[in-house]
Amino acid sequence: MATTNPGSRRATLRQQQEAEERARRTKRIMLASIGIGAILIIAIVAIVASQLLNRGGESAGEQLTPPNASGEHGVYVQAKPPVDGIPHVVVWGDYQCGGCAANDQLYGPVIDELVTSGDITAEVRQAHFMDRQAERGPSKRAAMAAAAADEVGFFDAYHQSLYINQQSGYTDQVLRELIPEAIGMSGDDLDRFQDRYDAYSFEEWVDGAHQLFTDSGVNSTPSYYVGDERLVIYDQETETVQVEPVAEDFLSAVNELFGS
Repeated sequence: MATTNPGSRRATLRQQQEAEERARRTKRIMLASIGIGAILIIAIVAIVASQLLNRGGESAGEQLTPPNASGEHGVYVQAKPPVDGIPHVVVWGDYQCGGCAANDQLYGPVIDELVTSGDITAEVRQAHFMDRQAERGPSKRAAMAAAAADEVGFFDAYHQSLYINQQSGYTDQVLRELIPEAIGMSGDDLDRFQDRYDAYSFEEWVDGAHQLFTDSGVNSTPSYYVGDERLVIYDQETETVQVEPVAEDFLSAVNELFGS
């Protein structure tokens, strides 16, 4: 008669408990992020108004494209373009979006891990619909700054730091001084980054990303796509996590869409 190994039974129970706790933690973060987005909108109005008074009349300089840009206004994660036969993940966001910040905290490291291992490639595309009618609101300035950071090889670190500093309001001081200092940008790199930021060198490219967001019907952020298929991370109607923030689960979900 077969017997069950007590150690194996305990290990299985522990794995189930860890998975349940991870799902609860992910759900808490997702739900909290919905409220964060609403709060940020109120705080941002005053910041946008004051900065537009100071900078709204300036014109953009020579218009550029980030060196690691995709053909559809994204920036490749780790500067790695798509490869035939490997899934390519597109992540849509808005730098003022609370859910985007929460998802980047949970799934950003997972995507980085899978890009590093060569299991996927990925790109980040940023809209700026949360600026509302502001000509150069916080989301757009943050996106332009991220594009400028790509020119000097700091996109990934800068992108992550933007979400970490989301509640700063993305003032000029935060974008051109504090974040660069925090991620180790200095010397000629810092000078070139600040020159590009001050000249709005990537404004047209960033506007192109926003237009693509609108025209393609993505409609919400954060949104994940594999080809034309949307990867549902969290179902708000049922309040359930569809993809756990671990490499194995994320890759499985991506491969399922990639093969469909």
